[in-house]
Amino acid sequence: MEKEAAFFTLHEVRKSFGTRVVLDGVSCEIERGKTTVVLGGSGAGKSVLLKHLNGLLQPDSGSVKMEETEISDLPESRLLELRKRIGILFQDGALFDSMSVEENVSFPLLESGIRDRKRIADQVERALEMVGLSGERAKMPGDLSGGMRKRVSLARAMITKPDCLLCDEPTAGLDPVLSDSIAHQIRDLTQESDMTAVVVTHDLGALKIVADRALFLQDGELVFDGDLKDLFSSSEPAVVEFLSAGGGRG
Repeated sequence: MEKEAAFFTLHEVRKSFGTRVVLDGVSCEIERGKTTVVLGGSGAGKSVLLKHLNGLLQPDSGSVKMEETEISDLPESRLLELRKRIGILFQDGALFDSMSVEENVSFPLLESGIRDRKRIADQVERALEMVGLSGERAKMPGDLSGGMRKRVSLARAMITKPDCLLCDEPTAGLDPVLSDSIAHQIRDLTQESDMTAVVVTHDLGALKIVADRALFLQDGELVFDGDLKDLFSSSEPAVVEFLSAGGGRG
């Protein structure tokens, strides 16, 4: 059986900021329809790798492809088109504090040129229902708990029904119960949509819930690429140390 083409392919990607090497020749494939978790210690290059996947950063050398399209040298106009296929859940939620929940969630629709008010209202309602926040559309971000803010951000990321979801530390700052709740919601939504997802996290609880496979970065190099069974039986010293310390949470 022929292997399905990867959603993202990175080949020998290198990225430095001044004299600091952040990614040092990273090559990997992000499988279509799977959730890949990117692990590693602080400063390992996880978030920098994530930002290469939608062209927010360009590699100093190497190749980044979305399906068959090389995105590492595309003009911004072409990148904007490709980004419409990607939802992003930022680490801090990145909600607009001056906008209501409804306005925050509808923002990607307006950005894509949709102006039909009924269509927008219907899609916002469906997105909020997906994350268990139906009826909260009039609230302001300042009135929401940390877990609710993350769920609003997830609804906003999913409202355009993207082909891919990128998550940067989606459970950061949440207690274990809320972390597991957000992780389960990400898992359920991506599975229901057969969506490709890439999740940067240090949370082992979230890892066990969402991941189909894992990448592990150490000092900008990819030192592990495989499924969870192989991850937890790995003898790679950086992986063993990370798992023994419980990641960010056991």
